[in-house]
Amino acid sequence: MYNIFFRATYLSLYLGFTCVYLLPEISAEKNTLKFVQAIWRHGDRAPKYKPYPADKYDESFWPRGWSQLTNKGMQEMKELGAYFREHYTKEFISPVFKRDEVYLKSSNADRALVSAQAFLNGLFPPTEDQEFFEPGLNWQPIPVHASASEESDPLLKPTSFRCPAYKRLKTKAAEGVEAELSSKYIEFFEYLKPIVQAKGPKVRLREVTKLIDIEREILHNLSQPDWVFKNWPQYSNKTTLDIVLELRHIERTAEFNETSLFFLTSGLLLGDWLDRIEAISRGELVKPKKMMLYSSHDGTIQGLLYALQTAEGYKIPYASCLIMELHEKQGYFFVELYYRTPTTTNTLGYNMEQLVIKGCVKSCPLDKFMLLLRANALFKTENLYQLLFLAL
Repeated sequence: MYNIFFRATYLSLYLGFTCVYLLPEISAEKNTLKFVQAIWRHGDRAPKYKPYPADKYDESFWPRGWSQLTNKGMQEMKELGAYFREHYTKEFISPVFKRDEVYLKSSNADRALVSAQAFLNGLFPPTEDQEFFEPGLNWQPIPVHASASEESDPLLKPTSFRCPAYKRLKTKAAEGVEAELSSKYIEFFEYLKPIVQAKGPKVRLREVTKLIDIEREILHNLSQPDWVFKNWPQYSNKTTLDIVLELRHIERTAEFNETSLFFLTSGLLLGDWLDRIEAISRGELVKPKKMMLYSSHDGTIQGLLYALQTAEGYKIPYASCLIMELHEKQGYFFVELYYRTPTTTNTLGYNMEQLVIKGCVKSCPLDKFMLLLRANALFKTENLYQLLFLAL
């Protein structure tokens, strides 16, 4: 019902005409680039809390406290900024920060704000061409624009936004996922019952998936009990931690993989991106002139990938980044999407994948791009509030 209601509201924007598109592959060049929009998940962080009650690693083991960015997270984000510097400052943006060219907006979460600062240190390190405000300091202050509180930020923290309609849909989806997984992994859940100290007669899925933060502890060289590495022959011989990570991915994906879910969580951000590139194609002046950046969270990117019809169950690791490039060649506009993720090793490497939206090609003509995605987008915050009111 919700699916029909929400999609019907925006399908009317373009139904009533048909177009036939021939979609040749266009090779983008640096000198065809007109605008860049990018959003990343914050870098590596401390857990939000202890993953299970008897865990010996309390907040004292995390120097900056629960949920705060770690040194590894700061390094990841600085490396991402350095990639943008290498890739975009030679022929597109100035190597020195110019506020009319680049704008960075962050959610109001500490980990996102600090990630933004570390990114900017990689993108715009002080140069000899600038006046140093403190000689010898390899850092300069650059504006990071914070959004509203997490509970009132539908753009960059939609999973925390107070949306009754989304909460109902999410709860319904979660109930279905929990019923399926608790039945499939009944032995596994029973084994973990004393470890997670289940609050009810049955172990809840969320009690199990909270254990994912054990992975954070391992990456920070904190030793673990044997049960974490126990192999389960009935589950393809995976370890306890492997299964927990798999269950959490399924649980998280279920929050966005239906039309109404990603429409409510990411329609506004998609509309923001589409509105901007369409304005540029019409020759309108936009601010900033060249690059719009967002420091955000895994749920924000997960929902956006689904709204862009490219999701395919992607995982969203720390410091992963989704990039949209608008190109123009001989008056012809086209869009390219890239998804950059860190390597799984401790080295600061990365993988880069060019994404293709369903129904188009890698270098997707802008008019086709808009036609395919407009129904998934909201173009004003007021439209979101109107839908929420009607759905009550």
